[in-house]
Amino acid sequence: FVFVRNIIAIPERKCKCFIVGFTDENYFKELKRVFQRSHNHFSMKALYINCSSGVSGDMIVGSLISAGMSSRYIEAKLNYLSKFGIKKPFFKVIKTEKKHLPCLSVRIDEDFSFNSPSQIERLIKKGKFSGEIKAKALEVLDELVCAESKVHGISKNKIHFHELNSKDTLVDILSAAIGFDFFKADKITVSPVNIGRINPAAAEILKKNKVPVYSDDSEYELATPTGAAVISVFADSFGNMPPMTVEKFGFGCGTTVLESKDNILRIIIGKTLDVLMDEVFLIETNIDDMNPQIYPDVQKKLLSIGALDVWYENIIMKHGRPAIKLSVICYENYFQNVVDNIFRETTTGGVRYAKLNRQVLKRKQLGSKKEFYLPCGRKKSKTEYTAAILTAKSEALPVKDILR
Repeated sequence: FVFVRNIIAIPERKCKCFIVGFTDENYFKELKRVFQRSHNHFSMKALYINCSSGVSGDMIVGSLISAGMSSRYIEAKLNYLSKFGIKKPFFKVIKTEKKHLPCLSVRIDEDFSFNSPSQIERLIKKGKFSGEIKAKALEVLDELVCAESKVHGISKNKIHFHELNSKDTLVDILSAAIGFDFFKADKITVSPVNIGRINPAAAEILKKNKVPVYSDDSEYELATPTGAAVISVFADSFGNMPPMTVEKFGFGCGTTVLESKDNILRIIIGKTLDVLMDEVFLIETNIDDMNPQIYPDVQKKLLSIGALDVWYENIIMKHGRPAIKLSVICYENYFQNVVDNIFRETTTGGVRYAKLNRQVLKRKQLGSKKEFYLPCGRKKSKTEYTAAILTAKSEALPVKDILR
């Protein structure tokens, strides 16, 4: 981080970070998203992706175009590819129906192939679009390469396989990155993914990013590696659709005809309500036999792996024994990791948990201050402690001067 009084510069690509002792890539991504939102208007724009029929690159692109992004807009952004031997049109958009539902199908001619994923990487870097689009596209490509590398047991620089050497991969990745940038949602939420008969590379990507999945079809592969990589990179959270007013929607379909479902990926875009609703897990355990010196480290580690909050309470257990109740709040995709960490780092033999609904105020970060917007139209603000620590350190000021 480069923190200079109300200005935060955060690297585009993934990296590890150190924030008052918290080191975790997922925590960094969430913090980056919150800080980036400080440049947006107070009203949050939400984008929800329903993956009940699976997910693929062409389904995502089709739904983005169906939601209102012109295919000509994408073609113009990809026009530079023709200089490198990739012929136009880069894709074809076909209006069709699935189970009597109108939707768009995106078809890409396989008339160009690459020698290696590094060629795709070089072409992405040559594009004349924003650094954010390039960074996200490269991140998606890296997810694909890492997954195939692990599945096939070979190094990344030796990867060469049909899944990544086609024009289809490049166009899907870039079109998705361009599309999400076009709609500029403040938060992207993705439903649990119906994976069907899962592809090994897709399974590796979904496992690595802790994407919630299920399957109601053992005959077809419903989640492709490219689709899994795209949602893993762009999703801010996974779960139910947030309460919102619908402004746009799009239906993008796959090419396979499924008897039991429509094979449509749905995107819904709109504005969130004044009070945001979400679901969290509350995890608790009572501990009466642990060295108290361990508790600060337990809290630090739980926060670093995705917990939203961690706190302790003094309690009296059976037989009148003094004890500590450990409570943790986290989102569903971090649940098992949090529970496993509690078992590993503490002396407890069990935990209890419950899924809770939560209301939170809309907010935005303004340097070291956070503003909260009340339903009545008023607002309140406070100095963010973590940001205040960073400011105080960078400017050699007492923390009390920043927090006042």
